[in-house]
Amino acid sequence: MKKALFLILLILVSNLLFSQVISFWQNSRNSSYTEDDQIYIRCETVDLQMLDTEIYYSSGTDWNSGDMENLSGMTYQAIVPVDPEETLLCRYKTESDTVVLMMPAFVPDDDFPVEVSELGFVSDDTVGDNQEGGTFLDLTEQYFGYSDSKFYVAMTNNGGGFPTDNGGWIPDEFYFYIGGILNPENVLQDTVLYGIVYCTIPFVAGPGLYKIQGGEIDLDALDPIGDVQSEIVGNTLILSCNIDDLVNDEDFGDWPNLSNSIGYQCLTNMITLQGEVGAADIAQPSLQNIDQYIVEPFTNILPEISDANYLILGGSTTVNCTYFDANSNFPIVAEIETFSSNGNREIYPMTPLSLDYSSPVNFLVDFPETDWNNLTIRFSDNGYEFVEESLTTSSEDLEISNNSFYINNYPNPFSSKTTISFQLNTEHTESTEIEVYNVRGQKIETFKDLQISKSPNQQIVWNAENYPSGIYFLKLRTDKNSITRKMILMQ
Repeated sequence: MKKALFLILLILVSNLLFSQVISFWQNSRNSSYTEDDQIYIRCETVDLQMLDTEIYYSSGTDWNSGDMENLSGMTYQAIVPVDPEETLLCRYKTESDTVVLMMPAFVPDDDFPVEVSELGFVSDDTVGDNQEGGTFLDLTEQYFGYSDSKFYVAMTNNGGGFPTDNGGWIPDEFYFYIGGILNPENVLQDTVLYGIVYCTIPFVAGPGLYKIQGGEIDLDALDPIGDVQSEIVGNTLILSCNIDDLVNDEDFGDWPNLSNSIGYQCLTNMITLQGEVGAADIAQPSLQNIDQYIVEPFTNILPEISDANYLILGGSTTVNCTYFDANSNFPIVAEIETFSSNGNREIYPMTPLSLDYSSPVNFLVDFPETDWNNLTIRFSDNGYEFVEESLTTSSEDLEISNNSFYINNYPNPFSSKTTISFQLNTEHTESTEIEVYNVRGQKIETFKDLQISKSPNQQIVWNAENYPSGIYFLKLRTDKNSITRKMILMQ
């Protein structure tokens, strides 16, 4: 049992460190309400084949679930039904075969007992895999939830109720049902675990919140630190403890911790009258991120477009504009439509340079056309009402396109390093800089004091080994002009 618990600790610590670098669900944002009362939810999360991400949503007490689709890179999207008059609660869950990372369900009223449907479903457990005891020690499901003052755990078994001993005048087997909890940011310092425990050993131990010293479950290691509430409904056991009793223990560590997360898993144990301990069943480990994404009801205000401009260089056109939404909604539609002299029409998606829609966001597109006559920039935050702005070419733009003023990088996409090639003529030699921005619009690299001349292509190698995979933007800026190009880093 001790070996199994330490393995779980290792898994949880590894995932914690990973989450601190990547932050599993970043930049949560929403669209406006669509015509058929749906809403788009997006976030950035880890995109790996062994991980599945889904969303849970609720406008009342029960939770519904839906898949999240990978749009591109680390961006995931879900479309969920919504009542525009009600607050929408959302939470994410990312899981693999070995671990679950999730936002648990929030219980708004500090109630007990609660329905198991009010809690967050964590995982199934294989039927018939218990090593000790009968079907009652065979876990099949586990749940977790929280309120302002309580943690809630629930487990279902394979039948037989939740007996605490094997009966008779003098029982010689005692059964423990445990919701195991740890502070994942404290486990490298000690091996203290905590358990919300359901058991009855007369004069020795009863239902309660226990500190488990040394990471091994036996009677000598159990130190009671608080009371619990319990209820059995059929094959489901629901328990709760006071959060303060847990986090105020001297060995628990800081709370809230840096990741606002706790490790959690259910397990069952059997202890004999002679003190022998047998691990019966253990469910999948999880990391519970105590958070949720909330969409309050709002009256939609259509977005605004400003600072629209374009630049024709070589064989392509770059279009920039600024998008602002008073409701902080992201656009479902963000595109340009071009119209050329021969009657051709093309549509190109625009890319945001930031994902914080509480402020104006710059959008960019670079497309391989120079013979267009006019184009339309088009946005919609609800999918059926649009705001547009038009641009028209002039003869001066053709002169700019013939100037020796460009920047590019190769390879693109790239891994670790890419070569930035640029060229300028003598009109663009003052205050020249090359800048690199991340997808949030933050400048992360600047190359200054370039040796600018009228000579052929100049090159700089950008080493991106210390940056995470994602979209970056390369900007060549002078006192007169600027060009932006998109780069994709794939570590």
